[in-house]
Amino acid sequence: MNEKITVDYDDENDNLFVFLQNEDYDYSEIITKNVFIDFNKDEKPVGFEIDNASKLFKTNKSNLKNIIGGNVKIVIDEKDINLNVNLYVEIQKQSVYLNPINIIENNNFNIPSIETTHVLT
Repeated sequence: MNEKITVDYDDENDNLFVFLQNEDYDYSEIITKNVFIDFNKDEKPVGFEIDNASKLFKTNKSNLKNIIGGNVKIVIDEKDINLNVNLYVEIQKQSVYLNPINIIENNNFNIPSIETTHVLT
């Protein structure tokens, strides 16, 4: 996909934001107490927020300030919402993969089925 993605990490609050540029946000759904997915008016996922990101990725906050790539996959079907996030960061001039996040929760929101994958560069 050629969609531009913005990744922003707030180390003071330990929040990671990932969103598609040039997409209008309409509403968010709370997937877990630490994960929110943002949707546009067509119910397409256009971003997400991870609170307590350093704990979920099992890394230091300073490492999340040095994200250099990764990929995100969101799969929603009538039963489940699955968010998979893989990031790599630069630590001492080397690329290091962080512990991936894979969250599967019930689709209690009746969000229509969709699958989307994005590469962060």
